[in-house]
Formats: sequence, structure tokens, C-alpha cells
Amino acid sequence: MTGVGEKQKRPPAECRVQEVATGSTENFFADQKPKRNALRNGIICMAVGVGLGMFFLTVALTVADEAWGGIGISLIPFCIGLGFLLIHFLQEKSQNDTENQ
Repeated sequence: MTGVGEKQKRPPAECRVQEVATGSTENFFADQKPKRNALRNGIICMAVGVGLGMFFLTVALTVADEAWGGIGISLIPFCIGLGFLLIHFLQEKSQNDTENQ
């Protein structure tokens, strides 16, 4: 069991190379879990996009009319976040489909 901040110990690269060389790769990917960071990354990117949009909206309404372009810039991280969420839910759906078959 690993503590906070500790990484799981992996076998040395020589062991993996030896497994590949001998053809015994059935456990090669067994210890590697798929990363499920797409949901977290999507939420963070969308929050950054919304935060930037609110900031530029406030600046545009109070100080300078030229800041309206910043709202368009805030759409970039927002759309990237939407893409991450789409990836997350598509991967989750495909995993559920393969488990049901």
C-alpha cells in the first residue's frame, strides 16, 4: 500500500524487456490501470474558461470596451474542457459496452 505522494513500485525496465524478449507479455499491461483523469481535466479547463470569461466580462463592462475580445479567448479552455468531458463519457460508455458483451 502506498502513502500519499508515493508512487507505486514498478518492476525494473530489464524485467519488462526480458518479458517481451521471451514472448511472455500476458502480464505486461496487467499492473497498468487506465488513467481516468479526463473528467478532472475537463472540469478544471471548463472552470478556467468560465473564470476567464467572467473576468473579461467584468473588465469590459467597467473599464475598457476593448476587453470584449477576451471573452472569445476564454472559450478556448472552455471548449478544451468540453472535449475532455466528451472523451471521458465516450470511454466510459465503450468500457461499459465491452463489459456487457
